[in-house]
Amino acid sequence: MKKLKQLLWLFCFIIGTASLSAQQQYTLKGEVLDQIGEPLTGVSVIVKGTTLGVTTDIDGNFAIKVKNGDLVQIGR
Repeated sequence: MKKLKQLLWLFCFIIGTASLSAQQQYTLKGEVLDQIGEPLTGVSVIVKGTTLGVTTDIDGNFAIKVKNGDLVQIGR
């Protein structure tokens, strides 16, 4: 019974850890430039498949929250 209880706790720990790491968020920061290196203002930066998005500032900079595995689309 004690061994079964230990295995159950270990299983819960592993599942809990996997869930936390899958949901960990990061701030992705970047700059959008044109072909000659000039900043692009007002460009959409969107997490693909969601409605989460931001636009670049006057210097072409952006910051957006993403999770592991997210794809980001950049476009006008």
